Amino acid sequence: MRLIDALAYPLAECEEFAQFWGMLDAGQDATCGIAQSARPFVVAARFARCPQPTLVVVPGEDAAEDFARNLAAYLGRDVVLRFPERRDYPWDERVADAPVCAARLRALHSLASERDCVVVASARALLRKLMPPAACPHAPLVVESDACARVEGSQDLAYDEFIRTLERFGYVNTHELEGPGTFAAGGGTVDVYPGDSAFPIRVDFFGDEIEDVRRIVASTGQTISRLDRFEIYGLREVVATKRASAHARDALAKPALSNPVLRELLEEVESGVTGPHSDALLPYCYDAPAQVGDYLPKSAMTVLVEPRSVFDDALHAFDDISSRAAGTGMPAEGLFVEAAKMDFGACQRATYQSIMRVGAKLDIEMPVQRTGVAGNAEKLYGRLRSLAETGYTTVFSVPNVRARQDMKLELVDRNIPIVEVLDSDGGIASRLTTGVVNVTDVEVGLGLVLPKAKLAIVSLSDTQGASALKGGKRVDVTEITFPFSPGDYVVHAAHGVAFFRDLVRQDVGGVERDYLLLEYAEDDKLYVPVEQLDRVTRYVGPEGSSPRLTRLNTSDWSRAVTRARKASKKLAFDLVDVYARRSAATGYAFSPDTPWQQQME
Repeated sequence: MRLIDALAYPLAECEEFAQFWGMLDAGQDATCGIAQSARPFVVAARFARCPQPTLVVVPGEDAAEDFARNLAAYLGRDVVLRFPERRDYPWDERVADAPVCAARLRALHSLASERDCVVVASARALLRKLMPPAACPHAPLVVESDACARVEGSQDLAYDEFIRTLERFGYVNTHELEGPGTFAAGGGTVDVYPGDSAFPIRVDFFGDEIEDVRRIVASTGQTISRLDRFEIYGLREVVATKRASAHARDALAKPALSNPVLRELLEEVESGVTGPHSDALLPYCYDAPAQVGDYLPKSAMTVLVEPRSVFDDALHAFDDISSRAAGTGMPAEGLFVEAAKMDFGACQRATYQSIMRVGAKLDIEMPVQRTGVAGNAEKLYGRLRSLAETGYTTVFSVPNVRARQDMKLELVDRNIPIVEVLDSDGGIASRLTTGVVNVTDVEVGLGLVLPKAKLAIVSLSDTQGASALKGGKRVDVTEITFPFSPGDYVVHAAHGVAFFRDLVRQDVGGVERDYLLLEYAEDDKLYVPVEQLDRVTRYVGPEGSSPRLTRLNTSDWSRAVTRARKASKKLAFDLVDVYARRSAATGYAFSPDTPWQQQME
């Protein structure tokens, strides 16, 4: 059993949550007032108790990424999927990003096929219109050993048909793998680099039947592992079938006479060869393009996080898209949906929003407290003792083995009762022990305390760095959590190079929080919560030089990251090749460690 399965029990026994979940169990919509920090946990707990296809909509791409990461800590990465925003547009030169398109189609397929999964999306990611679900643009190409390849829900494919299907899916035959979205075929073997996979796969054919499927190293072709089954998702959300192309020819015939852009589209359709911007054909191929909500089955649930903010996010994104489309000859209305017309599916809905939201109608309210363990060791131990003595179900997350051993000794020395519950031992007991500290190896990003449920989750990271536990005095947050200080240049994972001005404290929604004030080019400012310190690192460059600051809301940083990623990928493949050669060489077996050596260590 997973940790989240065990944590769902104290929630189910809480009167407020029993009422909230009772409404959902009865098929009703329900609204819960709860703080932002606890939302991923309660969504995960609900899914653990009642698995079902779930779409979570949050405001902003960064928030969606954080929400998905926190969910995956509880549910696992195989259950939590992302439906990311596409940053390419049919009217510009930028082509679709292969990993993004493949991830979107995987998420759509998982929802449409009623798999038990949680798909996290920002409101802006839902604006782009899609092919109707009946056209099955999301169906993957399935390969499995001792069987024929097939598009899920369709007939078997011969070897030549398999190659043509890859090309129809948007994969390019480069004759040598060049990254996601490419493949190389020859001699009855096809190497494919799936769009949303970290490694390519090799499909060995014997005639028209697949003999073997393996995950391989791109640069050397060495086998990493064998696979029984693998799903390859397409890189195009719009595929012009014969019927859709005929519809597009009729729809484009008249407007193409006066619009040169549409005339080029019509020529593509008539030639039967569509380019990388085939999405522009969507409103002409179908009378009623679909939205993500159309892919949700009735058994699914839609989770809205701060609906007002979700609407604002969609509104701002659509305004930006409309301004980009102006003068291109392609109206945004045919390709993107307006914020007011977004469809979240005709299924059950659970809403999570702030208790402080003015005018909000809430079915239940769940106050959330901070763990209050930051600063020094005694605060942590005192808080854990207090929670255990007051009958809380207390979980203390310490993923690192050595740190966990140290913390267990410290707790025992202070006569604080503990029980070790390790997921690495093959699962966690169905119920956690109350009145003690349940020490676990499951990583939890941010701790929380739910007083009404008498449930507390404390993470070692809540202490703002392990070094904070070594001394009793209060240390400045910048000294214990990251190796840089005000006045240094830093790099934010999503926004690029900035100048770290200072650590500031601001009141947001009645709650005071610490923020890193980052200054970018053209006097742009970004406030980063200290809970997101893992996204900020110190800038490393030539001694005494000042880097060029990134401009916010531009593609400067994404282009720089793309170049760096390609360079690091090449280096990684070279290293794998080197280590593969080393592994084939004969090594020297040293004698076991002596007792004296172990004592010295």
